[in-house]
Amino acid sequence: MDLETLGKRRTFTVRCTDDCGVVIEDGNGRKGGNLRTHAGADLSWKNRTDQEVCYLRFESVSPDDSDVPGEPCWPFTGDEPADKLLVLSQGPPTVRTLKAVAATAFVEYVVLGEDQQPLVDPVIIIDPN
Repeated sequence: MDLETLGKRRTFTVRCTDDCGVVIEDGNGRKGGNLRTHAGADLSWKNRTDQEVCYLRFESVSPDDSDVPGEPCWPFTGDEPADKLLVLSQGPPTVRTLKAVAATAFVEYVVLGEDQQPLVDPVIIIDPN
């Protein structure tokens, strides 16, 4: 696989469809829902909602019990915002670098609108392996 194609695998677009569904697509046009990656990887998101700003709320989840609510977390290097929300404005992609977490850690995120209410169900799980 060439480096350009490989690099595009770390860029994600989340779109809400007219029927209230969600489409997650990487930079190569491949659709999916789960991401396996590693510490130090750069991930990017682009706001394609109809709102000027949307947010991503990250939660640690148990791989064994999906009924247990996740704990808010910040799986990135650098400064952690007090509300643990990643702000996505319209325009260029927002890029963050994953920090080292336990090999058994699972993280999911929820897309929130400008009013910080969910736009779609939790859609991506990040597994550092």
